[in-house]
Amino acid sequence: AKFYAIKSEMENLDDWKIIDDISVMRTIGFAKCGGEVVSPVCDDSKDTWNELKEICNILKKNNASSTNKTGGHVHVGTTAPKVCPTCNHPQSYFEIKNNNY
Repeated sequence: AKFYAIKSEMENLDDWKIIDDISVMRTIGFAKCGGEVVSPVCDDSKDTWNELKEICNILKKNNASSTNKTGGHVHVGTTAPKVCPTCNHPQSYFEIKNNNY
């Protein structure tokens, strides 16, 4: 995938980011490429689904791929897991979603 092209295209999406992830790094030519798409806390809204669709289109356009080391995960609950089963972050890494209406 064109890692930096993807990163650049995602800059206009609020709170979505792509971060380097050594567990999926690979060398293409002289460049080391690989990363993880990280979303903000999402809700079930039209805007969220449109942003997700846009992210998928950006990844597809740039020939992003996945391996058996990658996957998606969603956490729904009143507390964060003690340790994330996917990224191994401790519970203290996670934030409580604030709904300030």
